Amino acid sequence: MRGATMYNRFAALLIFGVNTSCGDVATISDQAAATSANYKPVSLSPDDLLPVTVNIPYKEVIIVNDGLHPLSFSLVKGVLPPGLKFDQKTGIIDGLVKDSEAAKQYSFTIRVDDANGVSDEQSFGLKINPYKFVLGPDVLPPVVINSPYQIRLEAIGAVEPINWEFVGDVMSGFDIDANSGVLKIDSSIVFSRRNQGVSGEGAKLTVRAQDKNGVEITKPYVVTLQTAGYVPVQLVEADLMPVVPDTSYKEIFSIMGGSPPYAVTIVKGELPKGLELDAATGTITGLVTSSSVSNLQYVLQIQVTDGLKKTDEKVFKLLIKPYQIVITPADLPDVVPMTPYGLKLGTVGGVGPFTFSIVGETPPRLKLAADGSLLTTLPHVPLSAASTEWPVDITVTDAKGMTGKLKTKIKVAASPANSAPLTIHSSSLPTIVAGATYSAGIVTTGGVPPLKFQVQSGSFPQGIILSETTGVLSGTPLVSSGGSQFAAIVKVSDATGEFVVQSFAGLVSQGSSVLKILSDTLSTPVAGGAYASVVAATGGQQPYVFTVQSGSLPQGLTLNSSNGTIGGTVAPNLGGVGYLFFR
Repeated sequence: MRGATMYNRFAALLIFGVNTSCGDVATISDQAAATSANYKPVSLSPDDLLPVTVNIPYKEVIIVNDGLHPLSFSLVKGVLPPGLKFDQKTGIIDGLVKDSEAAKQYSFTIRVDDANGVSDEQSFGLKINPYKFVLGPDVLPPVVINSPYQIRLEAIGAVEPINWEFVGDVMSGFDIDANSGVLKIDSSIVFSRRNQGVSGEGAKLTVRAQDKNGVEITKPYVVTLQTAGYVPVQLVEADLMPVVPDTSYKEIFSIMGGSPPYAVTIVKGELPKGLELDAATGTITGLVTSSSVSNLQYVLQIQVTDGLKKTDEKVFKLLIKPYQIVITPADLPDVVPMTPYGLKLGTVGGVGPFTFSIVGETPPRLKLAADGSLLTTLPHVPLSAASTEWPVDITVTDAKGMTGKLKTKIKVAASPANSAPLTIHSSSLPTIVAGATYSAGIVTTGGVPPLKFQVQSGSFPQGIILSETTGVLSGTPLVSSGGSQFAAIVKVSDATGEFVVQSFAGLVSQGSSVLKILSDTLSTPVAGGAYASVVAATGGQQPYVFTVQSGSLPQGLTLNSSNGTIGGTVAPNLGGVGYLFFR
């Protein structure tokens, strides 16, 4: 080394981390500690469970408040109704209770345990409701020989669609439409072997209806023969099937007596837009769209005219079911901290354009736009929101003012593996000497690489440049800057947009012709973190040669002998204070 040798200067390196020796050490709280500070004990909601209806698929979720995921569930007392099962991971009860297995009431106790070992128990009652429907009419009108006969059977209280069929052997001349339940009888065939001049003779048949849930009901009928002769034509009074918007529609008017052919017409009122009446068959078909619905009830005066020009009129009401708007999806994907999130909510039913709104607090930096876009804003949902749930009510309003609602929870997943908050550990810089080569690093940990370093405000001395990619300040300040002050705020941001800032200020030292080391203490390394700092010198005659005269650098760090830079990645599990003498 050229120039004077300095032994009276030393640098102290303080490493935060795990101290394997005795004594007090400084520690840095990790993310788990921050999370535990906001921890709330897990608890089960006492809300009543939805009742079970026999022969209808059942699904219910046990509601849990707070706690730390993952959760586990168990049935600690009582039993579920036969046919239902309990998922111990999700808390979902589902299955199918059959009629033969049903009881009126079940009581049981459920327990939940969270990841912290905290538990809660809650007793629940589950009611079993019977399920059934009935067939109508009770009695079929009599048949007139050589007159057309048709009537629509009804499954009152059943869940559509319904499948109709005969049970057992049925003689020729009977026909039933499997979809609509319209029964047609050819009297000349059915009663061909009977005395047509005597009324009261009957033909037997049994009809079975099966609804969407697989429930079956059978009903026997006896068809009687009326005395031969003309019977006035008549429309059979029956409630018309209601119209469901955006669903294909078909309904047939039932006609009795008269002499074919028939013509069915509307003499007063009109059908909803999208439906039409076939006069020859008495069938209404078509599709009513949600956008075309203007009334929910239509009154129709219907007339039937037979081949003898005889007529009959009756008034029917055609109802429009209020359409429903369903928001999709019902279950929102989980939000991952520090990760972009984007979802466009959709709708089933309704008339566009749609406007979405939300009630309830959402995770930080997650917003719902009026068009249904659920998006995160930079720098996305923070790590502090990991493993949380946010109950919200989402409402959509269509162009006609009809609304649909979705009650759900926005779940924030656990933190990504190896993630930690972005932190700046450098709070001060080594002395900057006018006219002397300078290099010092800003030490950071955490965040998602690559990192970006910027001067947010203020400035460093002229001639000192901050590297945008490494965070190293380097250069040679002007000799004329000696004795001047500087102040700057540095912003460090990661790949997700998360950022932190740190202010630096100091005085530019006057240069000296006597060689000396300016660094009494170096910036603090962090165990397991990247590190960059510099041993600054002034005076003498350059170039300089730097060496460690006594002591040693922490494992993972090296000294650049030509510029005095100490850099590298500090080994994990180090802790304590080290003293080095440089030359």
